[in-house]
Amino acid sequence: METLTTQLSKEQKLEKLNRILEKANNLNSTNCLEPEFLDWKTLVHRTLVKIFGEASIEVKEFKKLTFRAAILELIPYDPKAMLNENQFNNDFSTAKRLIKQLIEDFNSEIEIPLLSENNLPKIEWNGTQKELAELFIELKRKGWVSEIEGNLIQNYFSGAKTIKQILKEGGANYEQVYTKTYKPKFDTIKFKEK
Repeated sequence: METLTTQLSKEQKLEKLNRILEKANNLNSTNCLEPEFLDWKTLVHRTLVKIFGEASIEVKEFKKLTFRAAILELIPYDPKAMLNENQFNNDFSTAKRLIKQLIEDFNSEIEIPLLSENNLPKIEWNGTQKELAELFIELKRKGWVSEIEGNLIQNYFSGAKTIKQILKEGGANYEQVYTKTYKPKFDTIKFKEK
């Protein structure tokens, strides 16, 4: 059931909640055994499970509503008292308030766009690309990172458009970084103690 909860859009969830609320408003039942009410109750349960999942607080709260008087309170047992209209009306009103609250929650929910590679915030790098490459090379050599991932560096640091080529083209010795004119800046990083 959990996979179904992630497949519905916010609009689809709102549509389903509005539909069960509309059906509740059009319901003329006065007790929990009427077929029209039983159909609605089943629809609400299935809808809440589909939207929130079987183990959700929303489903648990709905299941707490009995729509009838508790058997243990009735001594001696009276089947007519089981269909207590006040209890039915109270629980039915509570169910409608629950659905209205869920609709309000969805309507007030702010959707936060997922971060993609194109809109990730970047770490401002104030050095050169060779210095950035050297930093990661030295971190790897000294045991602070296990791999150098050029794509990640490019995605997370500003001014790193060609970092993948700089790291790749120099081979194992990183000749693109360690040229005759380049003075290392990070070679004094100490080895990672184990």
